[in-house]
Amino acid sequence: EKPAILSGKYIIQAGTRTTQCKVEAIQGLIPPERPNEIEQTDKLALNDIAKVQLKLASPLFLDTFESNRLNGVFILVDMLTNTTAAVGFTEK
Repeated sequence: EKPAILSGKYIIQAGTRTTQCKVEAIQGLIPPERPNEIEQTDKLALNDIAKVQLKLASPLFLDTFESNRLNGVFILVDMLTNTTAAVGFTEK
């Protein structure tokens, strides 16, 4: 179990669509006991909940999770180990 790496390369998969991506910025850690607050951090550990910015190699058309739960979610797959590194959803 490895933490997410800033600028690490991943495959983002939404449904059957995939493309390469990297974590461009960690905007903050969201503590489960205080979900309305965002704490500053520069790294993520296993099971952390965070708001991040991804840079994609090609467009991946997603809706916001709020408007379409089926087309507003994705997984990140570690390119080196081919294991799921994270799950996420899109927001405005």
